[in-house]
This record gives sequence, structure tokens and C-alpha cells, in this order.
Amino acid sequence: MIRQWRAGRLLSRALYQNSWRWKSNSASERALQYKVGERIHGFTVNEVTSVPDLFLTAVKLNHETTGAKYLHIAREDSNNLFSVQFRTTPMDSTGVPHILEHTVLCGSQKYPCRDPFFKMLNRSLSTFMNAFTASDYTMYPFSTQNPKDFQNLLSVYLDAVFFPCLRELDFWQEGWRLEHENPTDPNSPLIFKGIVFNEMKGAFTDNEKVFSQYLQNKLLPDHTYAVVSGGEPLNIPDLTWEQLRQFHATHYHPSNARFFTYGNFPLEMHLKQIHEDALRKFERIDVNTAVPLQERWRNPRSYHATCGEDSFASDPAKQTTVSISFLLSEMGCGVYNYREQAQQMELTTGGMSVCPHIVTDDSSLDSYEQGVLFSSLCLERNLPDMMHLWSEIFLNPHFDDEERLRVLVRMSAQEMSNGIPDSGHTYASIRASRTLTPAGDLHELFSGMDQVKMMKRIAEMPDMSGILRKLSRIRKYILLSDSIRCSVNATPQQMSSASKEIEHFLLGIHRNKKERKAVRPHVIVKSANPSSGHEVSPRASRKLICEPTFKPCQMKTHFSLPFPVNYIGECVRTVPYTDADYASLRILARVLTAKFLHGEIREKGGAYGGGAKLGFDGIFNFYSYRDPNCLSTLSVFEKAIDWARSGKFAQEDIDEAKLSVFSSVDSPVAPSDKGMNNFLHGVSDEMKQKHREQLFAVTHSDLINVTNKYLTVGHCTHGTAILGPENINIAKDPTWIIR
Repeated sequence: MIRQWRAGRLLSRALYQNSWRWKSNSASERALQYKVGERIHGFTVNEVTSVPDLFLTAVKLNHETTGAKYLHIAREDSNNLFSVQFRTTPMDSTGVPHILEHTVLCGSQKYPCRDPFFKMLNRSLSTFMNAFTASDYTMYPFSTQNPKDFQNLLSVYLDAVFFPCLRELDFWQEGWRLEHENPTDPNSPLIFKGIVFNEMKGAFTDNEKVFSQYLQNKLLPDHTYAVVSGGEPLNIPDLTWEQLRQFHATHYHPSNARFFTYGNFPLEMHLKQIHEDALRKFERIDVNTAVPLQERWRNPRSYHATCGEDSFASDPAKQTTVSISFLLSEMGCGVYNYREQAQQMELTTGGMSVCPHIVTDDSSLDSYEQGVLFSSLCLERNLPDMMHLWSEIFLNPHFDDEERLRVLVRMSAQEMSNGIPDSGHTYASIRASRTLTPAGDLHELFSGMDQVKMMKRIAEMPDMSGILRKLSRIRKYILLSDSIRCSVNATPQQMSSASKEIEHFLLGIHRNKKERKAVRPHVIVKSANPSSGHEVSPRASRKLICEPTFKPCQMKTHFSLPFPVNYIGECVRTVPYTDADYASLRILARVLTAKFLHGEIREKGGAYGGGAKLGFDGIFNFYSYRDPNCLSTLSVFEKAIDWARSGKFAQEDIDEAKLSVFSSVDSPVAPSDKGMNNFLHGVSDEMKQKHREQLFAVTHSDLINVTNKYLTVGHCTHGTAILGPENINIAKDPTWIIR
């Protein structure tokens, strides 16, 4: 309460001092009162521009002493954002800007503790926190809805980038080091370790990234774009700690910085804090980070990049990626061929998509909704055109172009295969949960490794006419108006006309002409849970498939892939969303991640990421990402459970975990997503509020109880999956399934 009162007092003082400016109704209108040439806390206003279509005002400033540039977007939006970015132009592939991005977040003059960035993840109500390294810049963004939280995060970020400790030990941890394979055995072989080192080893298993990186290096060979800013694993060990410190001194200076803020918090408060905490301590310098123009080629050039094998291809030796980009949509429908359909989508919509929909019930892990989710968005004036497109897709799809289907399937199959290195932990977790709930097997079929393999198999079929016939039969079976439920997001003024368009669409769709025998024997109808402010019709009821005789079973699967790192998932079946223990398990996952798994998996183990989380489907998931270790990480998961059982965490740790979870629960919802949690998952505002209250009430003993009740051996059913290189110990163990 004291902190809240101080924050309110500071805000009131700032508002009083500038009361003339805050009499306007919105942040955008208030910003229009700034005058070009006006001086505010060391900054000078250069330009004020209104953008009425987006309800915002842009204010450009520069810092008088250092020359730092600033752009503020004033908009009546409570989710406020800050970012500082530096032009970083390395001239080698040691990954110095990437390793520096990691290392500056490991402690600073004002915050010399270990990893203040990760500590703030648990002590903040931020809606976003991260840092990014690109080919020619490094940026540090965060967002939050709380003014005091904004000030706290701004203080941490400013001190991190301008006054970091840059300790040598942190360089070894984040960058690279030589260490015994088994740190406790001095006779084990020496190997390279380091978080960025392992991250980039994983990144270069993605053939698309290898190709795009090589393409950029060869297209722009004369300056910084000719190197790998993130770090080439073979070159990373060439970087020294002294070179890292020198790069910071020349690139992380206000004269080389750009600041950006967005939202409805007062700009003056941002400027004052940035000036007093950081910029007033610097003088202007001449920076030499500009990138010269690339000299034009006089003749064509040809290069060949060698990528890793696609383990899902029938003949990996015949893989080829050609640099030709083209836009494809669907198969075409009605009077439109696929090119015309794609054009109509671009002209009249903001996008149209189709995906499988598998959602576990909020009150039973053995019940789930299965279907296909069609979604789209458009401007109000284009709604009739968008619904006309959906009508044509439902009624008159072009399922007669085999070559078109072949192109789409091959593209989809390749995208899935190439996406594994970026989402390997997700694939591992989906596989690990496959046998734990009835919906788990469907998730694996539609979104897991089984889907990747199936799409690869279809892509290599010489004859796809059979697939086209099946698609036509499936359409006639599922695209029926009496099996559709709809959700509409629109302004109150447009809701009536939007509803009429939807009704018109539904009337034009075929209905069941005869009663079909249910494919599933146990189907229950669950009425929608109305939320305040949302209209719900009887048609919104959800049909859930129930499998009362389902028995979960344990399974361990290892996908042997040509990767230098591992992606690990271990999943445990727990309880559904509405169960009283769900909130405790959610807090437990956050405590385990912040207070145990992060230190063991990332800091000690060298993996790029790892932790625990609880899904809406009641699956408690341990995971690691781009992990140099394999079975030892599974041992860490076991130790984490023992640590939680022992209760070796303080009340402060629980409070921090609650803050972190609440920042997710109460994160901003985009206008297009409002009400979708209710529509897709059946979670009403009242249910969400009850969940908040349960989260707030979680105690130390609750966490120990749910650990013993659901996670300990003998009390749980769990599944395990690993994607990674061949492992001799796993190959010898008959309890593992090798794929």
C-alpha cells in the first residue's frame, strides 16, 4: 500500500505541475498541445503529428546534450510500452551484439544482483519483457499497464544498457566457455558450453534460417550484413571478454540510441526519468555505426549453401531450396480461381484462416470439443464481401486442381519440417502428453510430429486424386449450418447489421438432410456460460465428446534428429481449469521455473530456456529448449519435484509467482479477441474472476500438497518426449520408443 500511495503521489504531483495539459480528454489530444521547440527535461520537441485514423499523436524529440532521438506515440491505451534500441554493426561473426544483449541483463551498477531481468519477470506486472538482436540493431522493449511498474522497469532497463557490470563470469555463462562434459568429473572430455553458443547451434538447424542468412551475407557482402550478428557457432569462441566490453563502450551510448514510448502515461515523466537516471551522465560523441550503401553488382552471381538433412524427406540427398518467393492462398472457390480468391481476400479482409480446433473441457479432462475453426476479420464496410467469400468457400470450393493441391501440401510440409528447430519444445510437449488425455492424441495428430510426418508422406504421393475425393466428402459432412456456432466482434452500433450478415450466411449453408448416426457414442451438450456484456444465443451451445472409460498411460519417445541440441518435454496429467487445485498448480509451475529450473537448466546446464507451465488442458509440463543435455535434464525435473516437496521456497517467492501469473491473467486483450476465451474454451468472466480469487488465496502448504498429490512418483501419470541427436543410453533402454 505504501508503494501504491507513493506512486499515486508522484503521479498527482506531475499532473498538477502540468495541469493545463491534462484537461483534455485523451492522451492523443493532450500531446497535440506540445509546441515545436519546447524544452522538456533536457529534450527538445522537433515535431508533433496527429494521426486521427489511428487515434494517436506522434511526438518527435531529441536530447540536447547527447543527441539521442526519441519518438513518443500518445494514444488512449493503458498498455504502455518503452523501448531503447542501439544501432549495432558487428564486422565479424563472433556474435558480439547478441552475447552483449544477454550479458548487460546480468546485473548493473544500481542492480548488481544476478539476473535482475529474470528477477523482474517475477516481480513485475509487465505484459511483455524481452530483448532482441537483429542484423544491425539491438533493442530492449517492455510493456505494462501499471505506472509504478513502468517506472521500476524503466529504471532496470536504463541501468542495464548504460551501466552494466559486464562481469567476466557472466560472459562465460551467456557467451561461451570450455567446461568438462561432466562438471563433477575432471576426467570427462572438455566441451564448449554457453547459452548463446547453444542457442545458435539450435538456430542453425533450421534450414530456412541457414539459407536466408547465407543469402543476406552474399547479397550484401561489403559490410555488417556479410556476417552473422547472432553468432556463428564456429566463430563464437573467437570472442574475448575485452572485445565485448569495447563493443559496449562504442555502441551502447546515448548518441547511438533511439528511444520509443507508447500509451497514455505522461510523456514528461518518461523524459524526466530517462534524463536524470541516464542521459545527463553522458556527453555527445561521434558514433561510427552507419552502414554504407552496398555497391551495385555488375554481373549475376551464383552461390550454393549446404544445409542439414531433412530427416523427414524420403531422399534427403535431393533437397534443394531456391530463392523464389510467391503468394499463395487456398484452392479457389466459386467464380474465383486461387489467384483471384487470394486477391479478393487481400482487397476485402485482414485475413482468413482455417485450423483444427481441439479444446479440453473446463471441468473434465476426459471431455473435449473437436472441430474446425474458421476465423477472419475486416472493416465494417467489407463484411458482406467477406461473408460472401466464406459462402463460396463452404459451398463451392475447387477440389479438382491436383497440381494446386500438390503445391500447397508441399509448402505446408516443408514449413512444418523447417519449423521444428524453432518450436521443438512444443512438439516434444505435445508428444509427451499424447497418452494422458483423450484430446492429447488428437493434438499429436493435428499439431505434433505425427502431423509433420503425415504431411511429408502426402507431399510425396505421385497421385493425389484420392486426397481430393476425401476432401470433397469431408466438406459435405462437416460444413453444415446446423453444426456451426459463431462468434462476432463488432462495435455496439454495428452489432445488429453484423448479426444479420451472419444469419444470412448461415441460411445459405447446407443443412443435414437426414439424421446421421453419431460417430461418437458419448456426446454431451454444454450450454455457453454468458459473460457480462456479451450476448449468447442457444446456438452457442458446445457439443463435447466424452470418453468416460479413458485410461491414461505412460510413454517415453525419442525422435532421433540431426540436431546438435535437444528439445525436451515431460508432461503430467493433473486437474481441469475449474478444479480447486488448478490455481495452486499454476503458481507452483511459476515458482519452479523462477526459483529452481531456470538456475539448473539455463545457468548451469547452458540451455537457452527451460521451465514448467500448466496448460488449460490440465497438463503440467516440464520443458527445455535448445538444450545441450538430455537425460540429465530429466533428472533436473525430478529434483525440481523433490525441491518443491521439501518446501524450500519462501512466502516472497510465492508472492512473486502470483505477480507473474496475474500479469498473464490480466494481460491486455486485443479487440478482435474479446470474448474468445468464452467462445472457444467456455470460460466466462465470472469463472475467470473465481480463478483470480483462487490464485490470490494459494498458500505455501497448498504448493506442497499439490506437489505430493499430482507430481510425485506413484501419484501421477506422465509422458516424456525428446527431440534431438542420437543417444546411446536411450537406445539401450527398452522403455523408450525410438522414432
